[in-house]
Amino acid sequence: MEYSSLINNLKEYFTSRGFQILVKGEIQLPEEFFEYIDLLFRDARNIVAIKLIPDLISKDQLTEVLTKAAVLREYIDKVYVAISAKYKALVNGRLFTSSGIGLILVSEDGEINEVIPPRPSPRRTKEIIHTEIVNEIKALRDEILRLKRQYSDLARKVEELKELAKEVEELRGRVSELSASLERREVISLGGVSVREKEEATVSIPNKEELPSYLRDNTWLQVLSRRGKER
Repeated sequence: MEYSSLINNLKEYFTSRGFQILVKGEIQLPEEFFEYIDLLFRDARNIVAIKLIPDLISKDQLTEVLTKAAVLREYIDKVYVAISAKYKALVNGRLFTSSGIGLILVSEDGEINEVIPPRPSPRRTKEIIHTEIVNEIKALRDEILRLKRQYSDLARKVEELKELAKEVEELRGRVSELSASLERREVISLGGVSVREKEEATVSIPNKEELPSYLRDNTWLQVLSRRGKER
């Protein structure tokens, strides 16, 4: 099978499983290592690299490829070596397992078979965990800042409510004073006697006919009577 056909079969296999194809500029990797890579994918947080050997000549050739591919594990999460299924007899499975490199066999009809799964890079795993922890710390800090802002807003509103409560108490006291003053005035108005009434009572003189005969011609009574009429 030709190289291009093998590449297309591998692309179809991985993309059908949700992998995203990456290009050279999308990952940070020393330039010299790109010659060891024929395909790049992203699977969630993992970067997956595949080295394709279309024509395998010997076990030594395979060992050399595995040695170079193993270096990629310092930068790539998972690394595969893909070969044609017709070269299966040249494969040393223990060598793949010990190096952590995954093995893919591609049949003549294009069928893909993952014979040996790759082992995730320990360094990359630590980097991912570190990144996740850093991101979580940042998220927690952002949440703390948000809560602090909310607390400040609530504290300010509490102070505003205290001021309002103080004003309400002052108004309540003022209303009580005004109510008491109004009640006192009502009591005075209902129970007291006006000055005019007293004056009228003071100057009120009976009619002459109502007086005894010895008072009817009294000069002072006549004067008081005239003053009462004048008022």
